[in-house]
Amino acid sequence: MKKIVDFLKVNTTVYLATSVQEIPHVRAFGFMFEEKGELYFCTSNKKPVFQQLQVNKRVEICSMDKFLNTLRVAGRISFTKELDKKKKILEMSPLVKSIYKHEGNPVFEVFSIKPDWAEHLNLMQQKKENYME
Repeated sequence: MKKIVDFLKVNTTVYLATSVQEIPHVRAFGFMFEEKGELYFCTSNKKPVFQQLQVNKRVEICSMDKFLNTLRVAGRISFTKELDKKKKILEMSPLVKSIYKHEGNPVFEVFSIKPDWAEHLNLMQQKKENYME
């Protein structure tokens, strides 16, 4: 998990893939933090992605650094209503705070991904490393 978190702390933009009736949907998300082996993100419950995540909790994320190293992580998501997690995200991210204002905002949703598979790939060297052993 340390290698995953170290990569995501530097490369905070990830692309999250969902699937609805075999149609893929990909969008950018900002990695917020890791806690107890889970990767945390947030969204609005007014967005289609929120509805998609309600239907199919299996997701995959991908991120790439400037050296063409990629990280892919697959797992199951779960939503939390814990106000301390929402508050932590608001404190870390001025962008999120400007959108949701406070942890009690009824459209502000926090979810985590519990990884069950992760892979690092250097595209230039075509070298793979499994991060979940």
